[in-house]
Amino acid sequence: MDFTWILFAFITTFINFFYCNICLAKEQRIGRPKHCKKACVQESDCTSANRNCLKDGDDCGKSCVNRYATCPSLKDPAHGWVLLVDTVFDSSAEYGCYKGYELIGKSQRRCRADRQWSEKQPICRPIAKCDRLPEIFYGTYNGSGVAKLYDLNTVIIYRCIKGYFPEDDQMSVSVAKCLLDRSGRARWHGPKLVCRARSCPVAPQIPNSVRDGENYEYPNEVKYTCNLGYRMFHKGKKLSENKLKLRCLENGFWSTEFPSCYPVNCSYPHNPINGEVRGNSVSLASEIHYTCKRGYRLVGQYSRKCKADGTWTGSEPICSEIVCPTLKQLYNGEIENNGNTAGTTQTYTECHLAHCKIPYILNGKIKGYEVNQMVKNNTVVELSCSPGYEAEEDDHLICKNGTWLQAALCKPADCDWPPKIRNALAIFVKSKHGSYARYECNLGFRPANSNKMQCRYGTWGWAKIGEKFRCLPGKTYFMVDKFYWKDKWVRTHFQIRMTLSMVVLCKATCINGTWMPNYKPECIEKKYPAIEGQIRWSRDKRSFGCQPIHNDYRKTISYSMINRTFTAKVSCLDGYHFRNGLSVMYIACVNDQWERPFPKCIPIDKYLLSLRFASIKFFSDRCRIPLKKHGFFILVENKKFLQSGELVKSGSKVKLICDLNSKVNGYDTVECRRGKFLKRAGKCRPSKFIFIRRHLTKPCLRPNIKRPFIAYRSTNTLGIASKIFISSQQTAFNNGTVIRYKCLSNEDPLLWSSIVCYDGKWQFYDEPCVTYLPKTTMPTQEQSCKHPAISSSQVILNIYETSVPKGQRYPHGTMLKIACAYDMPDVGGRILKLRCRHGRWTAKRRLPCKFNGTMNHNTCDYQVDISSRVRAYSPDMKSYITFHQKFPDNALLQFSCMDIGEKQLRGNDYTVCRNKQWTFKVPKCVPLTINEGPPPIRFRVQHGPYSISPRGELVVGVASTVNLYCLFGFGKKNPTWETTSEYRDYPQRISLISDLHYGNCSALKLTINAALFQDQGKFQCILNGLRNSIKILVKDQLCEISPSIPLLRTYPKQTHYFTGTTVQFLCPEKYQLDGERSSICIDGEWSNPPPTCQSIQCPPISLTDDALSVVVTSYSLGGLAHFSCLPTHQLIGSEYAQCSNDGKWTDAVPKCKSILQCTFPGLSPHCKTATEPQPIYLQMDAIVYYSADPGYKLDSEGILVCLETGEWSNTVPTCSAVQRL
Repeated sequence: MDFTWILFAFITTFINFFYCNICLAKEQRIGRPKHCKKACVQESDCTSANRNCLKDGDDCGKSCVNRYATCPSLKDPAHGWVLLVDTVFDSSAEYGCYKGYELIGKSQRRCRADRQWSEKQPICRPIAKCDRLPEIFYGTYNGSGVAKLYDLNTVIIYRCIKGYFPEDDQMSVSVAKCLLDRSGRARWHGPKLVCRARSCPVAPQIPNSVRDGENYEYPNEVKYTCNLGYRMFHKGKKLSENKLKLRCLENGFWSTEFPSCYPVNCSYPHNPINGEVRGNSVSLASEIHYTCKRGYRLVGQYSRKCKADGTWTGSEPICSEIVCPTLKQLYNGEIENNGNTAGTTQTYTECHLAHCKIPYILNGKIKGYEVNQMVKNNTVVELSCSPGYEAEEDDHLICKNGTWLQAALCKPADCDWPPKIRNALAIFVKSKHGSYARYECNLGFRPANSNKMQCRYGTWGWAKIGEKFRCLPGKTYFMVDKFYWKDKWVRTHFQIRMTLSMVVLCKATCINGTWMPNYKPECIEKKYPAIEGQIRWSRDKRSFGCQPIHNDYRKTISYSMINRTFTAKVSCLDGYHFRNGLSVMYIACVNDQWERPFPKCIPIDKYLLSLRFASIKFFSDRCRIPLKKHGFFILVENKKFLQSGELVKSGSKVKLICDLNSKVNGYDTVECRRGKFLKRAGKCRPSKFIFIRRHLTKPCLRPNIKRPFIAYRSTNTLGIASKIFISSQQTAFNNGTVIRYKCLSNEDPLLWSSIVCYDGKWQFYDEPCVTYLPKTTMPTQEQSCKHPAISSSQVILNIYETSVPKGQRYPHGTMLKIACAYDMPDVGGRILKLRCRHGRWTAKRRLPCKFNGTMNHNTCDYQVDISSRVRAYSPDMKSYITFHQKFPDNALLQFSCMDIGEKQLRGNDYTVCRNKQWTFKVPKCVPLTINEGPPPIRFRVQHGPYSISPRGELVVGVASTVNLYCLFGFGKKNPTWETTSEYRDYPQRISLISDLHYGNCSALKLTINAALFQDQGKFQCILNGLRNSIKILVKDQLCEISPSIPLLRTYPKQTHYFTGTTVQFLCPEKYQLDGERSSICIDGEWSNPPPTCQSIQCPPISLTDDALSVVVTSYSLGGLAHFSCLPTHQLIGSEYAQCSNDGKWTDAVPKCKSILQCTFPGLSPHCKTATEPQPIYLQMDAIVYYSADPGYKLDSEGILVCLETGEWSNTVPTCSAVQRL
């Protein structure tokens, strides 16, 4: 066993020795560095005690080294540093360079066994980089402007900025590269690029304007200014200023279209009330003239001129009615047409019979007249006597040829019946002045004093002054003479007053000393005929005409006086009822007979009774809603709208809601109780308009609570309190907005109740939370509309801007008013309303404007001649033409004279436009005289309406009285009337008239009394063979303006208007007309529909900044506009604007300023950011923190800040692995 171990050890030793010799031979054969120590394999190979077999680097391998040997200390290299922990064997040193230098050589050295450091010491030399990039005029590059040094081989690409382009594409070099030159210095090679500005087309010279600017390259501008007397139009819009700037854009096109300059036009003036305005044109320096209707005088300027700013000089005049002083009375004669307005003809006719003089009357006078005043023949006057006197004969006196037919005397007045005395009868023979009457007491009563009275001056008085006559009771109060104990109506001898009647059953029985029944008879008041003389009523001979009905086991009957009518009340006993289901019925006694037979009471069927009772209770307990004009009812408990005639249950309260222009007169809230309202509901009475100025208050910002809610604002629409729901997505809410939060399950409804906005702050509101949230949407920027593409023949009336910038937008809800531009044919003054709805323009109809300023072919010009006194009417437009206008082909015009009858139309009464020309010339109106030519005719219409048709016809209403006067001079032969109507003969007579125009002359008067349809026709006056005529039409057609149009006022103010009447419309202050200002009644229909009164609207808000958006709650008074910008922009200006009562926004449209931002700088390998990376960093948030992954370290500072220039403060750091020792 020991021998085996010895043999094993010997073999092992031999193998190790042999292997070691092979290794040493191999090392000696390859060659070890000279600084290496003795090679070894194991510790036994090192013979020295202080040597160990350790690895001495990769080049020496295992060697016998002194593990405590040290190397010399190291110094920092220039522009660098060395990190040294220790200097003993196998220690390492780490080298590095400062920023801007790079390390040449190995970064680590090791202490060897020969006490020296491995490798040579590295050096730090400057990094070979290029400096700032070369600049190119109007050029940019893709490099960072913050970096000051660029690495070798860095390539930068240049390009021209917008609006510029390379001058020579073939010879241009747009690339710059960082390379070393021959001296070893890094510099940029390239670029070779010249950028030139783009040119826009030559700006044309626009007629009637001045162009300023001759450079048409980007970004120069050209300015156009219209000459004096011209107004600038651009894209169909009239600009508020007569100048416009166009800028050459980067794409080589002008920023907008070129404008046009049209002659300045003033707005078409309106006709004054009871007047007319005429003019040839509305262009610059044109003149218009005002005239009034007959009977009115012009107060103000007669003419006005159009100024260069498009307004008329002076102010609009008015037409005041001419009133003449009243003529004195013509005694013993008559004055026809007694009036004092201008144009009234006063005609003195033949004398009448003598007048009467008002006499002096003792104790009286004549009503309405003074003593000795003269009154006409056949006049009836009324005699009024003093108190206590009366007319001896008739109190109405008649004047006959200077004498009164009866005497005017007043005598002492007679008396009426003597007064009633209780328990007494009046006995008298007559009741004239001085008569006596005496009283006698009834049976059982005795007189207390004198019983005589005397009639004096219409009043009864006691003959002796003293106490008033009375009848005192005697020993017994009543006396029974006889009873008839039979089953019938029993008459008794109760002594009843003269004016009382017995209405109860006078039947009593004496039982054990007590009268049964124990009550007295009932007496009620009753009237009897008035008979003069001695009257004494005796009740013992009087009975009732209607026979009484007996009671039975099924019913009871009682009698009473209801409204002075003897009435029987029939009541069924328990278990019985009438056939109609009722148990009580009243039957009246009429003409001594019962009005109907007494019904029978039948047993009640319980099943039918239950059904009938349920039906009766259902309907009898409910109240029916009445019909109210200008109003309606709502249920108070749930604000439900109730129709007239609808039933409400007992206990319900209803409220009367009136229209906007009405108010409640009486009770507005009434309660239903058992089929009747406890109070009678009031009425809706129209009230005067009172404008209440709304105070502009601050809005409230959206509450910072993440909980669903609804938002609404309480308002009053047509007199009813209602709610307008608002989108909950808004960022701000108007004053008065209520927010109610949504209820969650198992939550107290009062825990999250409501809040209300009050003057910019949210306050608690006593309303519970809601369980249902309606869907509300809020207009967004995507729902805005672009500027409408209208034709050049149209203009926008409610926008006044100098130009239309590119990309102009309008928010949701905007309304634009479109009309035809200057020199367009009149289309009736129609206005097209465009509304922006969810990104699209909508309109109910189209607005045709057929012609523009350069296309006037196939049109006819109509020039108004003020002196011609001719009226032109267009049936197509349904209006009179008062200004110069152009009409399309086939247009028809009708002519008539302004003063029909007094002027004669010479020419055709119509004309048609054919191929740029009128078929007939415009006629003229020639005035007529009383000395030569046809006789003039004047007319007067009484007791009815009238008008003049467009063809010069006199249109009168049915039952009107028409007087026609054919005027002629003194000494002339009398004229004659001829009529085409054969319905009847018309009275005629000669009268003398005095006229301001014709002077004193004669007139043949023809009268049409109570005109009928058969009277219409032509009425001709013939004098010396010359004729003049008036055509009369009789119509009953009326036009009506609906009274439901709120706030609209009309002149003249009527309910119905006769055909041919022109009505002018007005609105109260702070409101404006939405429609035509006037309309004509034509055959029962209006030429233009009545307008409406709209509250003054603020102008539309237009947006040109893509970063700006706005949400407008309303364009009416108090409407709120909320502006906001994109997150990358800052709002410059007010965030809110409110529509004030002057029709303007309180603040201007703000602007959005771009916030300087930095894009994410990026990440190097093995690096990360402390927060989630963002694509864009705003200046206020622009700090990025970097850190390294485990096992790595940052090579530079790990904090980057976004500078004001929009660039980062440093380059992106890199991360490298940490070298462990």
